Amino acid sequence: MSSKVTIELTRDAFERAEARAREEGLSSAEAYVENLILDDNLEEILAQDWVRKALEEGDRSPDAGELTRERIRELVRQGIDRAK
Repeated sequence: MSSKVTIELTRDAFERAEARAREEGLSSAEAYVENLILDDNLEEILAQDWVRKALEEGDRSPDAGELTRERIRELVRQGIDRAK
């Protein structure tokens, strides 16, 4: 289950978040903020043994592609969405 939280930003902060979202190919300032929070927790997530093993196993797959930080972020987001 997801919940909605509203935060207030200065116009400057919001415009910066929107600009960064566009630069990173994200849909909105909200998506940018979500990525910041996910990145903040990414190292902790990756430190979990089962996550590291699953990523290593997937990385050995012939169609895995490059395992970039963005790809790892997307995989984690998909896992969180499935868990909901």
